[in-house]
Amino acid sequence: MLKDREIIKVAQVDAKRKKKEEREQRKKDKQEEKQQKLRYAKKKIKRNRRQGVLRSLSMRRGKGVLTHLLRLTPKEMSALLRATTI
Repeated sequence: MLKDREIIKVAQVDAKRKKKEEREQRKKDKQEEKQQKLRYAKKKIKRNRRQGVLRSLSMRRGKGVLTHLLRLTPKEMSALLRATTI
């Protein structure tokens, strides 16, 4: 009887630990994906700048189109614009 309880308790602790690890892994993956997106966006902006596409990034419509093209949220886009000097 006591052994069964111990086994159950160990299994519960194990399951809890596993869940926590999975949650942390998902969090890391999400962060990595965001970083990847920003890196891609920065590269795209640099490439476009070289080609002379982004003359007026401050224009509302232009920024919206760019945001859409890069598939970024407006918040990410504004952070990107702050980070890159154009």
